Order: sequence, then structure tokens, then C-alpha cells
Amino acid sequence: MWVMLGFFLFVTIVFVVFAVAFPEWVGITGKKAKEIQKDQHEAEISAEATSRPTDTPQ
Repeated sequence: MWVMLGFFLFVTIVFVVFAVAFPEWVGITGKKAKEIQKDQHEAEISAEATSRPTDTPQ
């Protein structure tokens, strides 16, 4: 039982350290991914603003 508990604690500590160092590798959205999402969102908003048809009749 103590061996299993020690192994569990060791694996948990290794995972936490790994998650802090490389968040994207374990499925956590890190700073870099959030920056990319923000840039994509801003690009979508500017594309919408420039591609909207005008409502003036011809």
C-alpha cells in the first residue's frame, strides 16, 4: 500500500510540474494559446466590419 501511495504522489507531483512548464501539452490553455485566440477574434471582428453590405438602396 505504501508503495502505491508513494507512486501516486510521485506521478501527481511530476504531472503538476509538467503542467506548469508545458500547459498546452496537457490540455491547459496557456498564455500563448490565449494570445492566438485573441488575435483570431480581433481578425474576425475586423473582417466582419469590412465585409458587411451597406443598407442603402440602389
